[in-house]
Amino acid sequence: MVKEPKKDISYALYSSRGKITVEGQIERLFGREDFINFLGQEESNYVSRKQKGGHFSIFLRRDQNNQTRYFIKDMESANGTLVNGRDIRGLGKVEIFPGDSISPGGIIPFEFRPSQRITETKALTNKNNAIIPIVIFGILLVSIIFISPQFLNTHNQNVEISSTSTPYEKFSLVSSNYLGTVPSGPYEILYIVDQSLITVVIKNNDSVPHELTLTAKIEGFTEEGNKNKFLNPYESGTISLNPPIIIGEPQKITQDRMAYLSWKITDENGNIIKEMKENITILPNDNMVWDWQGQDWSKLIYAWNTPNDPAIQRWKGDAAEYIGSMPGYQSDIIRQLNALLHVLHYEYNYNINYTLPGPTTYRGTQKIRYPSEVLLSKQGMCIETTMMWASVIDSLEMNSVVIGVPGHAIVGIQTNHDEYFVFDTVDITANTQIRQFEGTKDECIKWCKNVYGGIDFWHEIKDLRNEVKQKKSW
Repeated sequence: MVKEPKKDISYALYSSRGKITVEGQIERLFGREDFINFLGQEESNYVSRKQKGGHFSIFLRRDQNNQTRYFIKDMESANGTLVNGRDIRGLGKVEIFPGDSISPGGIIPFEFRPSQRITETKALTNKNNAIIPIVIFGILLVSIIFISPQFLNTHNQNVEISSTSTPYEKFSLVSSNYLGTVPSGPYEILYIVDQSLITVVIKNNDSVPHELTLTAKIEGFTEEGNKNKFLNPYESGTISLNPPIIIGEPQKITQDRMAYLSWKITDENGNIIKEMKENITILPNDNMVWDWQGQDWSKLIYAWNTPNDPAIQRWKGDAAEYIGSMPGYQSDIIRQLNALLHVLHYEYNYNINYTLPGPTTYRGTQKIRYPSEVLLSKQGMCIETTMMWASVIDSLEMNSVVIGVPGHAIVGIQTNHDEYFVFDTVDITANTQIRQFEGTKDECIKWCKNVYGGIDFWHEIKDLRNEVKQKKSW
């Protein structure tokens, strides 16, 4: 039974892939029977559920002896439930606290804030608010709210902001989002997938303009970075920041590393508006993130393009010694590719053995060795040998192409203004008949679909390089 409360209630902040998913009564999301099955007399339980599929986590609010505690439990979901970057699958109920980073079912992490208050009961009946108070067995249950940035902009503009000193009422923090799991290898090119380490939306409630500064740093991984934003009176604005990396630090990360993201917002006089210290997880240097919360991150493969690596330069130099020179587009392209192949297989015994790819993990990551490691170990899976060839082609100042097809990857090279030559690097390493094709981009894509059953992405290295430069300058 759904009733309008007669007093203030607390609510927990939840989101689902950044979109509002609650409409009308909560039973429509979970099913009345499923929801009641998780209720207890001492605990108020909230089931976080995918629209298609089973439960992936349960949120619990326990009121006992005038004390309120909060818990979350993963339901053996495929994507897991992360608390401060740690996967809690198999750990049972885990207590959570205000300020913790929560990511149930692989959604974009959000800050757990259970202490907000709603004082206008008429707002609770608004369908767009998606705040559903429930009374069952005489117990008033906390409701769930699914939040998107648009929702926050509309409904949370007047939430008072806590600070390290006194509340600074000239500003309202509309929202704050940070990356709770940080890929270390491709970190410096996160711009290419429009991802920032920390993004805040803040409103100037004052009658005069202000210049605000967002400052952030990951302890032991980045330098301190900052970005300014000028806000006119009563204007809201977004500030996003990726602080600069500590040179050489990603190469040191060979396993998951727990770390702290410290960030704060200050005004032009140095007054602190908001200051936080978040728990995050930094992924190993060789972890590629293919997708994140439904977003295609395949462009991050550019981080494995290493044309200036000494191993790639030696391979190119050995091929140049074999045929006299390797001038790129100034000479026959196929002849140069054959020279590289000859060196790889025969003259210098770089016999690369194909290995089956490792599994993509629940968090959408895959371990991928860098080209120099592939040459050194003399073995590699398809994406590894593809990036090895893409790197040496790029080192010749020719445009290479990384092509993703279902369950596989191949490489290409732009031969002239509108034509490409694509080939399968696995066929090369296996010394079998090489699947190859030359034609326009559209013809090559059609060939890929016919031979491999589809195409997932077509990334030209020169385009990715230009995109990184352009977006980083923003």
